[in-house]
Amino acid sequence: MSSATASDPARPRGWVTGAWVAGSDEPERRDGAGCSRRTAGVRPRGKSLDLGNASRHRALIMADHVSASAEGNSEVDSPQGGIDAAANPGLLSLSRLSADEVLYRGRAVEQRTGLECDFEVVARWGVKQDIRWTAHFDTEAFALYHSAPDEMTFVLQDQAFATGYSIDSAHVSNRDLDNYAGWLDSGRIVGKADEEVRSIEVSWVNLSDTSGGRGAVLRVVGGDDGTQHAVWRGREVWNLGDWEMTIDARPDLGKVTRELKDHGGHAVTHLAVLRRADGDAFVAADVVPVLRAFHQAVAFALGREAAPGPAMAHDEDGALVWREWSVRRADQMGGVRPWWHPHACPMDEVTRLIGSKLLDPLWGRNASHILQSYVLAKRGGFVEQRITVGYSAIEQLCWQVKVFEEGADPGKYDGKKAAQRLRGQLVAASLPVQPKIPDRLGALRQFARDEGDPTAPLDGPAAVTEVRHRLMHPKDPTDLYSDSNLLVEAWALLGHYLELLILRWAGYAGRVQNTSVIRGWAGEVEPVPWT
Repeated sequence: MSSATASDPARPRGWVTGAWVAGSDEPERRDGAGCSRRTAGVRPRGKSLDLGNASRHRALIMADHVSASAEGNSEVDSPQGGIDAAANPGLLSLSRLSADEVLYRGRAVEQRTGLECDFEVVARWGVKQDIRWTAHFDTEAFALYHSAPDEMTFVLQDQAFATGYSIDSAHVSNRDLDNYAGWLDSGRIVGKADEEVRSIEVSWVNLSDTSGGRGAVLRVVGGDDGTQHAVWRGREVWNLGDWEMTIDARPDLGKVTRELKDHGGHAVTHLAVLRRADGDAFVAADVVPVLRAFHQAVAFALGREAAPGPAMAHDEDGALVWREWSVRRADQMGGVRPWWHPHACPMDEVTRLIGSKLLDPLWGRNASHILQSYVLAKRGGFVEQRITVGYSAIEQLCWQVKVFEEGADPGKYDGKKAAQRLRGQLVAASLPVQPKIPDRLGALRQFARDEGDPTAPLDGPAAVTEVRHRLMHPKDPTDLYSDSNLLVEAWALLGHYLELLILRWAGYAGRVQNTSVIRGWAGEVEPVPWT
Protein backbone atom coordinates (compact mmCIF):
# COMPACT_ATOMS: atom_id res chain seq x y z
CA MET A 1 0.00 0.00 0.00
CA SER A 2 1.49 3.29 -1.07
CA SER A 3 0.98 6.59 0.65
CA ALA A 4 0.58 9.94 -1.05
CA THR A 5 3.39 12.44 -0.71
CA ALA A 6 3.73 16.08 -1.60
CA SER A 7 4.37 15.04 -5.20
CA ASP A 8 1.25 12.90 -5.31
CA PRO A 9 -1.61 15.29 -4.41
CA ALA A 10 -5.28 14.46 -4.32
CA ARG A 11 -5.95 16.80 -7.27
CA PRO A 12 -3.86 16.75 -10.48
CA ARG A 13 -2.56 20.17 -11.40
CA GLY A 14 -4.56 21.77 -14.19
CA TRP A 15 -7.66 19.60 -13.82
CA VAL A 16 -10.71 21.12 -15.41
CA THR A 17 -14.42 20.46 -15.35
CA GLY A 18 -15.07 17.22 -17.18
CA ALA A 19 -18.06 15.63 -18.83
CA TRP A 20 -20.49 13.43 -16.97
CA VAL A 21 -19.35 9.90 -17.58
CA ALA A 22 -21.78 7.01 -17.56
CA GLY A 23 -21.78 5.54 -14.08
CA SER A 24 -20.14 8.59 -12.51
CA ASP A 25 -21.37 11.02 -9.90
CA GLU A 26 -18.40 13.36 -10.34
CA PRO A 27 -16.45 14.91 -13.20
CA GLU A 28 -13.83 12.74 -14.82
CA ARG A 29 -10.61 14.61 -14.09
CA ARG A 30 -8.74 15.76 -17.17
CA ASP A 31 -5.40 17.46 -17.43
CA GLY A 32 -4.70 20.69 -19.23
CA ALA A 33 -4.38 18.88 -22.57
CA GLY A 34 -7.78 17.28 -22.13
CA CYS A 35 -6.34 13.84 -21.46
CA SER A 36 -8.12 11.57 -19.03
CA ARG A 37 -6.19 11.01 -15.81
CA ARG A 38 -7.81 7.79 -14.72
CA THR A 39 -5.78 4.95 -13.26
CA ALA A 40 -5.71 1.45 -14.67
CA GLY A 41 -4.54 -1.96 -13.59
CA VAL A 42 -5.53 -4.65 -11.14
CA ARG A 43 -5.90 -3.90 -7.48
CA PRO A 44 -3.62 -5.81 -5.11
CA ARG A 45 -5.11 -7.68 -2.23
CA GLY A 46 -5.97 -5.56 0.77
CA LYS A 47 -6.13 -6.10 4.50
CA SER A 48 -8.75 -5.23 7.06
CA LEU A 49 -8.13 -1.87 8.65
CA ASP A 50 -7.79 -1.90 12.43
CA LEU A 51 -8.95 1.48 13.67
CA GLY A 52 -8.96 0.44 17.29
CA ASN A 53 -5.88 2.48 18.14
CA ALA A 54 -6.93 5.79 19.58
CA SER A 55 -3.91 7.49 18.04
CA ARG A 56 -5.50 7.41 14.63
CA HIS A 57 -7.89 10.21 15.51
CA ARG A 58 -6.41 12.00 18.50
CA ALA A 59 -4.24 14.24 16.36
CA LEU A 60 -7.41 15.75 14.92
CA ILE A 61 -8.55 16.73 18.41
CA MET A 62 -5.15 18.06 19.37
CA ALA A 63 -4.51 19.74 16.00
CA ASP A 64 -3.51 23.35 16.06
CA HIS A 65 -1.93 25.44 13.35
CA VAL A 66 1.71 25.29 12.47
CA SER A 67 3.60 27.79 10.37
CA ALA A 68 4.95 26.18 7.23
CA SER A 69 5.15 26.52 3.49
CA ALA A 70 4.39 23.99 0.79
CA GLU A 71 8.16 23.42 0.41
CA GLY A 72 8.25 23.27 -3.33
CA ASN A 73 4.93 21.46 -3.77
CA SER A 74 3.57 23.26 -6.83
CA GLU A 75 0.19 21.61 -6.41
CA VAL A 76 -0.65 23.36 -3.15
CA ASP A 77 -0.43 27.00 -2.23
CA SER A 78 -0.53 27.80 1.46
CA PRO A 79 -3.38 30.02 2.64
CA GLN A 80 -2.88 33.54 3.89
CA GLY A 81 0.18 33.89 6.04
CA GLY A 82 1.49 30.43 5.11
CA ILE A 83 -0.46 28.76 7.93
CA ASP A 84 -1.32 25.08 7.39
CA ALA A 85 -3.54 22.91 9.58
CA ALA A 86 -1.81 20.01 11.32
CA ALA A 87 -3.47 16.78 10.20
CA ASN A 88 -3.68 13.32 11.67
CA PRO A 89 -0.70 11.14 10.61
CA GLY A 90 -3.18 8.25 10.37
CA LEU A 91 -4.36 9.76 7.08
CA LEU A 92 -1.14 8.48 5.51
CA SER A 93 -1.75 4.85 6.42
CA LEU A 94 -5.41 4.35 5.53
CA SER A 95 -6.12 1.31 3.39
CA ARG A 96 -7.09 1.99 -0.21
CA LEU A 97 -8.89 -1.35 -0.50
CA SER A 98 -10.98 -1.82 2.62
CA ALA A 99 -13.09 0.18 5.06
CA ASP A 100 -13.41 -2.72 7.53
CA GLU A 101 -12.79 -1.63 11.11
CA VAL A 102 -11.86 -3.82 14.08
CA LEU A 103 -14.06 -2.71 16.98
CA TYR A 104 -12.81 -5.20 19.56
CA ARG A 105 -10.07 -7.81 19.66
CA GLY A 106 -9.38 -9.51 22.98
CA ARG A 107 -10.59 -12.01 25.54
CA ALA A 108 -14.22 -12.66 26.42
CA VAL A 109 -16.26 -15.14 28.46
CA GLU A 110 -19.32 -16.87 27.02
CA GLN A 111 -21.96 -16.32 29.69
CA ARG A 112 -23.87 -19.60 29.46
CA THR A 113 -20.86 -21.93 29.77
CA GLY A 114 -18.27 -19.70 31.42
CA LEU A 115 -15.77 -20.68 28.72
CA GLU A 116 -13.13 -18.15 27.72
CA CYS A 117 -12.40 -17.33 24.11
CA ASP A 118 -10.56 -14.99 21.79
CA PHE A 119 -13.29 -12.62 20.65
CA GLU A 120 -13.21 -10.26 17.69
CA VAL A 121 -15.80 -7.81 16.38
CA VAL A 122 -15.44 -6.17 12.96
CA ALA A 123 -17.52 -3.55 11.19
CA ARG A 124 -17.66 -4.61 7.55
CA TRP A 125 -18.39 -2.74 4.34
CA GLY A 126 -18.61 -4.97 1.31
CA VAL A 127 -21.17 -7.29 -0.21
CA LYS A 128 -22.50 -7.47 3.34
CA GLN A 129 -22.45 -4.37 5.48
CA ASP A 130 -22.75 -5.53 9.05
CA ILE A 131 -21.13 -6.10 12.45
CA ARG A 132 -19.44 -9.51 12.40
CA TRP A 133 -18.16 -11.39 15.47
CA THR A 134 -16.00 -14.49 15.80
CA ALA A 135 -15.13 -16.51 18.92
CA HIS A 136 -12.30 -19.05 19.14
CA PHE A 137 -12.67 -21.10 22.34
CA ASP A 138 -9.74 -22.55 24.23
CA THR A 139 -11.50 -25.93 24.38
CA GLU A 140 -14.03 -27.67 22.19
CA ALA A 141 -17.32 -25.95 22.91
CA PHE A 142 -19.55 -27.60 20.33
CA ALA A 143 -20.53 -30.49 22.63
CA LEU A 144 -21.86 -28.02 25.20
CA TYR A 145 -24.43 -26.70 22.73
CA HIS A 146 -26.60 -29.70 21.92
CA SER A 147 -29.53 -27.34 21.35
CA ALA A 148 -27.49 -25.27 18.86
CA PRO A 149 -28.48 -21.82 20.21
CA ASP A 150 -29.33 -19.08 17.75
CA GLU A 151 -27.90 -16.44 20.07
CA MET A 152 -25.04 -16.22 22.57
CA THR A 153 -23.92 -13.70 25.19
CA PHE A 154 -20.33 -12.66 25.75
CA VAL A 155 -18.75 -10.60 28.53
CA LEU A 156 -15.72 -8.61 27.37
CA GLN A 157 -12.52 -9.01 29.41
CA ASP A 158 -10.01 -6.70 27.72
CA GLN A 159 -9.71 -3.00 26.86
CA ALA A 160 -10.41 -0.81 29.88
CA PHE A 161 -13.39 1.00 28.41
CA ALA A 162 -15.16 -2.30 27.60
CA THR A 163 -14.14 -4.63 30.46
CA GLY A 164 -17.20 -6.29 31.95
CA TYR A 165 -19.49 -5.10 29.15
CA SER A 166 -22.07 -7.74 28.19
CA ILE A 167 -22.65 -8.39 24.48
CA ASP A 168 -26.07 -10.03 24.33
CA SER A 169 -28.04 -11.15 21.27
CA ALA A 170 -24.93 -12.30 19.42
CA HIS A 171 -26.68 -14.05 16.53
CA VAL A 172 -24.98 -17.32 15.51
CA SER A 173 -24.50 -18.18 11.84
CA ASN A 174 -21.50 -20.55 11.87
CA ARG A 175 -20.53 -23.33 14.31
CA ASP A 176 -17.47 -25.55 14.56
CA LEU A 177 -15.77 -27.59 17.29
CA ASP A 178 -14.14 -24.58 18.90
CA ASN A 179 -15.12 -21.67 16.62
CA TYR A 180 -18.35 -19.75 16.48
CA ALA A 181 -19.26 -16.73 14.34
CA GLY A 182 -22.25 -14.55 13.61
CA TRP A 183 -23.50 -11.00 13.49
CA LEU A 184 -24.60 -8.28 15.91
CA ASP A 185 -27.43 -5.83 15.52
CA SER A 186 -25.99 -2.46 14.58
CA GLY A 187 -26.37 0.52 16.88
CA ARG A 188 -25.03 -0.33 20.35
CA ILE A 189 -22.67 1.87 22.36
CA VAL A 190 -19.94 -0.12 24.14
CA GLY A 191 -18.33 1.52 27.14
CA LYS A 192 -19.29 4.41 29.42
CA ALA A 193 -22.06 5.86 27.29
CA ASP A 194 -23.21 8.27 30.03
CA GLU A 195 -19.79 9.85 30.53
CA GLU A 196 -19.56 13.37 29.13
CA VAL A 197 -17.00 14.15 26.42
CA ARG A 198 -16.29 17.22 24.33
CA SER A 199 -15.63 15.61 20.95
CA ILE A 200 -15.87 12.33 19.11
CA GLU A 201 -13.88 10.93 16.21
CA VAL A 202 -15.40 9.31 13.17
CA SER A 203 -14.23 8.12 9.77
CA TRP A 204 -16.15 8.48 6.51
CA VAL A 205 -16.57 5.63 4.05
CA ASN A 206 -16.81 6.26 0.27
CA LEU A 207 -17.13 10.02 0.55
CA SER A 208 -15.89 11.78 -2.58
CA ASP A 209 -14.05 15.10 -2.85
CA THR A 210 -16.66 17.47 -1.45
CA SER A 211 -14.33 20.47 -1.27
CA GLY A 212 -13.72 20.67 -5.01
CA GLY A 213 -10.01 20.95 -4.29
CA ARG A 214 -10.60 24.14 -2.31
CA GLY A 215 -10.33 22.81 1.24
CA ALA A 216 -7.96 24.27 3.80
CA VAL A 217 -4.32 23.23 3.44
CA LEU A 218 -3.27 20.27 5.58
CA ARG A 219 0.23 19.19 6.53
CA VAL A 220 1.23 15.89 8.06
CA VAL A 221 4.50 14.18 8.94
CA GLY A 222 4.22 10.49 9.73
CA GLY A 223 5.97 7.15 9.68
CA ASP A 224 8.24 5.67 12.33
CA ASP A 225 11.16 7.77 11.15
CA GLY A 226 9.15 10.86 10.27
CA THR A 227 9.96 10.60 6.57
CA GLN A 228 6.37 10.37 5.33
CA HIS A 229 5.35 13.89 4.46
CA ALA A 230 2.36 15.34 2.65
CA VAL A 231 0.79 18.74 2.05
CA TRP A 232 -2.61 18.96 0.39
CA ARG A 233 -5.93 20.77 0.41
CA GLY A 234 -8.46 18.67 2.26
CA ARG A 235 -10.07 20.24 5.33
CA GLU A 236 -13.71 21.36 5.53
CA VAL A 237 -15.97 22.33 8.40
CA TRP A 238 -19.63 21.32 8.20
CA ASN A 239 -22.36 22.58 10.50
CA LEU A 240 -25.59 20.84 11.39
CA GLY A 241 -27.84 22.28 14.08
CA ASP A 242 -25.70 23.04 17.13
CA TRP A 243 -22.92 20.75 15.92
CA GLU A 244 -19.71 21.25 13.96
CA MET A 245 -17.79 18.56 12.08
CA THR A 246 -14.17 19.13 11.03
CA ILE A 247 -13.49 16.70 8.21
CA ASP A 248 -10.12 15.95 6.60
CA ALA A 249 -9.69 14.16 3.28
CA ARG A 250 -6.90 11.65 2.83
CA PRO A 251 -4.04 13.03 0.68
CA ASP A 252 -4.49 10.38 -2.04
CA LEU A 253 -8.26 10.88 -2.27
CA GLY A 254 -8.26 11.43 -6.04
CA LYS A 255 -6.43 8.18 -6.71
CA VAL A 256 -8.57 6.21 -4.25
CA THR A 257 -11.77 7.63 -5.72
CA ARG A 258 -10.78 6.62 -9.25
CA GLU A 259 -9.92 3.10 -8.10
CA LEU A 260 -13.21 2.73 -6.25
CA LYS A 261 -15.13 3.87 -9.32
CA ASP A 262 -13.18 1.59 -11.63
CA HIS A 263 -13.17 -1.53 -9.48
CA GLY A 264 -15.87 -1.04 -6.83
CA GLY A 265 -15.44 -1.59 -3.12
CA HIS A 266 -15.21 0.59 -0.04
CA ALA A 267 -12.48 2.58 1.67
CA VAL A 268 -12.11 5.14 4.43
CA THR A 269 -11.77 8.43 2.56
CA HIS A 270 -11.90 11.01 5.37
CA LEU A 271 -11.32 11.35 9.11
CA ALA A 272 -13.43 13.75 11.13
CA VAL A 273 -14.03 15.19 14.58
CA LEU A 274 -17.51 16.16 15.76
CA ARG A 275 -18.16 18.58 18.62
CA ARG A 276 -20.77 21.04 19.77
CA ALA A 277 -20.27 24.45 18.19
CA ASP A 278 -20.26 26.07 21.65
CA GLY A 279 -17.77 23.53 23.03
CA ASP A 280 -20.17 22.08 25.61
CA ALA A 281 -19.86 18.46 26.72
CA PHE A 282 -22.30 15.74 25.65
CA VAL A 283 -23.02 12.03 26.04
CA ALA A 284 -23.32 9.27 23.45
CA ALA A 285 -27.11 9.49 23.16
CA ASP A 286 -26.83 13.13 22.10
CA VAL A 287 -24.64 12.43 19.11
CA VAL A 288 -26.32 9.38 17.53
CA PRO A 289 -29.15 11.35 15.83
CA VAL A 290 -26.61 13.95 14.68
CA LEU A 291 -24.51 11.34 12.89
CA ARG A 292 -27.67 9.96 11.32
CA ALA A 293 -28.57 13.44 10.09
CA PHE A 294 -25.10 14.02 8.62
CA HIS A 295 -25.41 10.65 6.87
CA GLN A 296 -28.73 11.52 5.25
CA ALA A 297 -27.88 15.12 4.40
CA VAL A 298 -24.72 14.09 2.55
CA ALA A 299 -26.61 11.27 0.81
CA PHE A 300 -29.14 13.82 -0.48
CA ALA A 301 -26.30 15.92 -1.92
CA LEU A 302 -24.50 13.00 -3.56
CA GLY A 303 -27.55 11.01 -4.64
CA ARG A 304 -26.01 7.98 -2.94
CA GLU A 305 -24.98 7.04 0.56
CA ALA A 306 -21.53 7.78 1.97
CA ALA A 307 -21.32 6.66 5.59
CA PRO A 308 -19.92 7.96 8.85
CA GLY A 309 -18.08 5.02 10.37
CA PRO A 310 -18.36 3.87 13.99
CA ALA A 311 -17.73 6.82 16.29
CA MET A 312 -15.48 6.73 19.33
CA ALA A 313 -14.94 9.10 22.24
CA HIS A 314 -11.90 9.82 24.43
CA ASP A 315 -11.58 11.69 27.68
CA GLU A 316 -9.26 14.66 28.15
CA ASP A 317 -6.37 12.29 28.96
CA GLY A 318 -6.84 10.42 25.69
CA ALA A 319 -8.34 7.27 27.22
CA LEU A 320 -11.09 5.61 25.18
CA VAL A 321 -14.48 6.15 26.86
CA TRP A 322 -16.88 4.46 24.46
CA ARG A 323 -17.15 3.07 20.96
CA GLU A 324 -20.12 2.89 18.68
CA TRP A 325 -20.69 -0.53 17.15
CA SER A 326 -22.62 0.55 14.08
CA VAL A 327 -22.47 0.18 10.32
CA ARG A 328 -24.28 2.82 8.30
CA ARG A 329 -24.88 2.03 4.66
CA ALA A 330 -22.30 3.22 2.11
CA ASP A 331 -23.00 2.80 -1.61
CA GLN A 332 -20.46 2.12 -4.32
CA MET A 333 -19.04 5.27 -5.86
CA GLY A 334 -20.37 6.39 -9.22
CA GLY A 335 -23.58 5.58 -11.02
CA VAL A 336 -25.42 8.78 -10.04
CA ARG A 337 -25.90 12.27 -11.44
CA PRO A 338 -26.40 14.44 -8.33
CA TRP A 339 -27.97 17.88 -8.19
CA TRP A 340 -25.06 18.99 -5.98
CA HIS A 341 -21.57 19.92 -7.10
CA PRO A 342 -18.81 21.91 -5.36
CA HIS A 343 -19.51 24.64 -7.93
CA ALA A 344 -23.11 24.83 -6.70
CA CYS A 345 -22.50 25.45 -2.99
CA PRO A 346 -20.29 24.27 -0.11
CA MET A 347 -21.36 20.97 1.43
CA ASP A 348 -21.72 22.88 4.70
CA GLU A 349 -24.76 24.65 3.27
CA VAL A 350 -26.43 21.31 2.53
CA THR A 351 -25.75 19.82 5.96
CA ARG A 352 -26.93 23.00 7.67
CA LEU A 353 -30.25 23.31 5.79
CA ILE A 354 -31.15 19.64 5.38
CA GLY A 355 -29.91 18.88 8.90
CA SER A 356 -32.37 21.37 10.37
CA LYS A 357 -35.21 19.39 8.79
CA LEU A 358 -33.85 16.05 9.97
CA LEU A 359 -33.38 17.24 13.56
CA ASP A 360 -36.79 18.89 13.72
CA PRO A 361 -38.45 17.32 16.81
CA LEU A 362 -41.87 17.27 15.15
CA TRP A 363 -41.23 16.54 11.48
CA GLY A 364 -37.76 14.95 11.49
CA ARG A 365 -39.09 11.45 10.87
CA ASN A 366 -41.07 12.63 7.85
CA ALA A 367 -38.00 14.40 6.50
CA SER A 368 -35.99 11.20 6.91
CA HIS A 369 -38.56 9.17 4.97
CA ILE A 370 -38.63 11.72 2.13
CA LEU A 371 -34.83 11.83 1.84
CA GLN A 372 -34.47 8.05 2.00
CA SER A 373 -37.02 7.72 -0.80
CA TYR A 374 -35.14 10.31 -2.82
CA VAL A 375 -31.89 8.32 -2.62
CA LEU A 376 -33.70 5.12 -3.58
CA ALA A 377 -35.23 6.91 -6.54
CA LYS A 378 -31.75 7.98 -7.69
CA ARG A 379 -30.08 4.58 -7.82
CA GLY A 380 -32.23 1.79 -6.38
CA GLY A 381 -33.75 -1.02 -8.47
CA PHE A 382 -35.01 -0.60 -12.04
CA VAL A 383 -36.11 2.69 -13.55
CA GLU A 384 -39.77 1.72 -13.10
CA GLN A 385 -39.20 1.32 -9.37
CA ARG A 386 -37.32 4.60 -9.21
CA ILE A 387 -40.27 6.41 -10.76
CA THR A 388 -42.81 4.93 -8.34
CA VAL A 389 -40.62 5.56 -5.28
CA GLY A 390 -39.78 9.08 -6.42
CA TYR A 391 -43.41 9.93 -7.00
CA SER A 392 -44.32 8.60 -3.56
CA ALA A 393 -41.71 10.96 -2.08
CA ILE A 394 -43.27 13.88 -3.99
CA GLU A 395 -46.71 12.96 -2.66
CA GLN A 396 -45.43 12.81 0.92
CA LEU A 397 -43.58 16.11 0.56
CA CYS A 398 -46.62 17.85 -0.95
CA TRP A 399 -48.74 16.64 1.97
CA GLN A 400 -46.08 17.67 4.47
CA VAL A 401 -45.90 21.22 3.10
CA LYS A 402 -49.54 21.94 2.32
CA VAL A 403 -51.39 20.03 5.06
CA PHE A 404 -49.00 19.72 8.00
CA GLU A 405 -47.12 23.00 7.67
CA GLU A 406 -49.48 25.35 5.80
CA GLY A 407 -52.68 23.96 7.29
CA ALA A 408 -54.59 23.10 4.10
CA ASP A 409 -57.83 21.17 4.58
CA PRO A 410 -56.85 17.47 4.31
CA GLY A 411 -60.09 16.45 2.60
CA LYS A 412 -60.00 19.18 -0.01
CA TYR A 413 -56.31 18.73 -0.71
CA ASP A 414 -56.67 14.96 -1.02
CA GLY A 415 -59.49 15.55 -3.49
CA LYS A 416 -57.15 17.19 -5.96
CA LYS A 417 -55.61 15.11 -8.69
CA ALA A 418 -52.01 14.04 -8.19
CA ALA A 419 -50.79 16.16 -11.12
CA GLN A 420 -52.56 19.21 -9.64
CA ARG A 421 -50.80 18.75 -6.32
CA LEU A 422 -47.40 18.41 -8.01
CA ARG A 423 -48.04 21.36 -10.33
CA GLY A 424 -49.13 23.54 -7.43
CA GLN A 425 -45.88 22.97 -5.56
CA LEU A 426 -43.80 23.58 -8.68
CA VAL A 427 -45.63 26.84 -9.36
CA ALA A 428 -44.99 27.85 -5.74
CA ALA A 429 -41.31 27.18 -6.50
CA SER A 430 -41.50 29.79 -9.30
CA LEU A 431 -41.82 27.40 -12.21
CA PRO A 432 -44.31 28.42 -14.94
CA VAL A 433 -48.03 27.80 -14.35
CA GLN A 434 -47.82 24.94 -16.83
CA PRO A 435 -44.22 23.71 -16.67
CA LYS A 436 -43.24 22.58 -20.14
CA ILE A 437 -41.28 19.46 -20.92
CA PRO A 438 -37.78 20.45 -22.08
CA ASP A 439 -37.14 20.02 -25.81
CA ARG A 440 -34.26 17.65 -25.06
CA LEU A 441 -36.70 15.06 -23.65
CA GLY A 442 -38.10 14.07 -27.03
CA ALA A 443 -39.71 10.77 -26.08
CA LEU A 444 -41.55 12.30 -23.11
CA ARG A 445 -42.72 15.24 -25.28
CA GLN A 446 -44.13 12.82 -27.84
CA PHE A 447 -45.89 10.89 -25.07
CA ALA A 448 -47.40 14.17 -23.82
CA ARG A 449 -48.72 14.98 -27.30
CA ASP A 450 -50.19 11.51 -27.73
CA GLU A 451 -51.93 11.55 -24.34
CA GLY A 452 -53.05 15.18 -24.26
CA ASP A 453 -55.62 17.24 -26.10
CA PRO A 454 -54.78 17.67 -29.82
CA THR A 455 -54.23 21.38 -29.23
CA ALA A 456 -52.82 21.13 -25.68
CA PRO A 457 -50.28 18.40 -24.87
CA LEU A 458 -49.68 17.40 -21.30
CA ASP A 459 -47.31 19.60 -19.35
CA GLY A 460 -44.39 18.19 -17.34
CA PRO A 461 -46.26 17.37 -14.09
CA ALA A 462 -49.14 15.75 -15.97
CA ALA A 463 -46.82 13.69 -18.17
CA VAL A 464 -44.70 12.24 -15.35
CA THR A 465 -47.88 11.60 -13.34
CA GLU A 466 -49.44 9.73 -16.24
CA VAL A 467 -46.31 7.59 -16.64
CA ARG A 468 -46.39 6.76 -12.94
CA HIS A 469 -50.12 5.86 -13.12
CA ARG A 470 -49.53 3.60 -16.12
CA LEU A 471 -46.82 1.77 -14.19
CA MET A 472 -49.00 1.29 -11.11
CA HIS A 473 -52.29 0.59 -12.95
CA PRO A 474 -51.33 -0.78 -16.39
CA LYS A 475 -54.08 -1.31 -18.96
CA ASP A 476 -51.64 -2.40 -21.63
CA PRO A 477 -48.35 -3.72 -20.20
CA THR A 478 -46.47 -2.68 -23.36
CA ASP A 479 -47.68 0.87 -23.95
CA LEU A 480 -44.75 2.55 -22.14
CA TYR A 481 -42.09 0.57 -23.97
CA SER A 482 -42.54 1.55 -27.61
CA ASP A 483 -39.79 4.15 -27.14
CA SER A 484 -36.85 2.96 -25.05
CA ASN A 485 -36.13 6.52 -23.88
CA LEU A 486 -39.57 7.30 -22.43
CA LEU A 487 -39.15 5.88 -18.93
CA VAL A 488 -35.61 7.21 -18.55
CA GLU A 489 -36.74 10.72 -19.52
CA ALA A 490 -39.76 10.58 -17.22
CA TRP A 491 -37.52 9.45 -14.36
CA ALA A 492 -35.01 12.25 -15.03
CA LEU A 493 -37.66 14.98 -15.06
CA LEU A 494 -39.45 13.54 -12.03
CA GLY A 495 -36.16 13.42 -10.10
CA HIS A 496 -35.40 17.04 -10.99
CA TYR A 497 -38.84 18.08 -9.74
CA LEU A 498 -38.29 16.21 -6.48
CA GLU A 499 -34.87 17.82 -5.96
CA LEU A 500 -36.27 21.30 -6.50
CA LEU A 501 -39.17 20.72 -4.10
CA ILE A 502 -36.90 19.39 -1.33
CA LEU A 503 -34.44 22.26 -1.78
CA ARG A 504 -37.16 24.90 -1.68
CA TRP A 505 -38.64 23.24 1.42
CA ALA A 506 -35.23 23.38 3.10
CA GLY A 507 -34.74 27.07 2.25
CA TYR A 508 -31.92 26.61 -0.26
CA ALA A 509 -31.20 29.57 -2.55
CA GLY A 510 -28.05 28.49 -4.38
CA ARG A 511 -27.33 26.66 -7.61
CA VAL A 512 -27.96 23.14 -8.87
CA GLN A 513 -26.95 20.77 -11.60
CA ASN A 514 -30.07 20.20 -13.67
CA THR A 515 -30.38 16.42 -13.51
CA SER A 516 -33.07 16.35 -16.18
CA VAL A 517 -30.16 16.99 -18.57
CA ILE A 518 -29.34 13.36 -19.22
CA ARG A 519 -26.10 14.10 -21.05
CA GLY A 520 -24.36 17.21 -19.85
CA TRP A 521 -21.27 18.68 -18.23
CA ALA A 522 -20.43 18.05 -14.61
CA GLY A 523 -20.11 21.34 -12.76
CA GLU A 524 -22.48 23.20 -15.09
CA VAL A 525 -24.86 24.72 -12.56
CA GLU A 526 -27.81 27.10 -12.70
CA PRO A 527 -29.72 29.11 -10.07
CA VAL A 528 -32.80 27.56 -8.51
CA PRO A 529 -35.96 29.07 -10.05
CA TRP A 530 -37.11 30.92 -6.92
CA THR A 531 -34.00 33.10 -6.83
